[in-house]
Amino acid sequence: MRKVEDRLFKIHRYFLQRESAFFQQLFKLPQSEGSEEGTTDGQPILLGSSMQVTLKEMEAFLNFVYYGYVHRSPAPPPPA
Repeated sequence: MRKVEDRLFKIHRYFLQRESAFFQQLFKLPQSEGSEEGTTDGQPILLGSSMQVTLKEMEAFLNFVYYGYVHRSPAPPPPA
């Protein structure tokens, strides 16, 4: 479970570890005894303001992790 901008994402750990050295290291860190962070909707792993991850960035990251691509919207036309 990951929570970004009050949106909860249920993500397979395998994909995060496969594609991201950051998450590989994160999952190697020891958990505090009795910690259930990331195991239920009520105990998500929060990506706080120090990580500065937006909802749009998280969705793009997950598209890459799961499907191998990032959908890019066409650039808006330049101002007239």
